Amino acid sequence: MNEQLNPENILQTTLAFWAAKTFLSAVEMGVFTELSHGSEKA
Repeated sequence: MNEQLNPENILQTTLAFWAAKTFLSAVEMGVFTELSHGSEKA
């Protein structure tokens, strides 16, 4: 086994998980529902 190990696949998977988790957390918190109301003028 003369190939050098490359962590790129693990890093890509980790970054994809972080992005998905951030999105799902925002959905659970209702962020997009609040954003859909638009800006409120005082």
